[in-house]
Amino acid sequence: MTITCRSYLKSLTLEYSNVVYKSTQNTSGIYTVSLTKVATKKDNGQWIKCGAVDAIGSQIQRTAILWISGEIYPIYSSSGIWYL
Repeated sequence: MTITCRSYLKSLTLEYSNVVYKSTQNTSGIYTVSLTKVATKKDNGQWIKCGAVDAIGSQIQRTAILWISGEIYPIYSSSGIWYL
């Protein structure tokens, strides 16, 4: 899964699972911070927080909760090992 925060403000941060990510990229004046990871059951219900500070020092924050849904089907390989 990939989680991305976008803003016109350079001081952008993404917080996920109590870790703050600050590695911003600038594309045509829009800043982004992204996190890419393999989703697991532990990710279900995690809070995502995107935050920034504007020119006068006001903090802006948006939050969301991650919900994971779907089914996992086992895949059989020729070696006899089951992979999920």
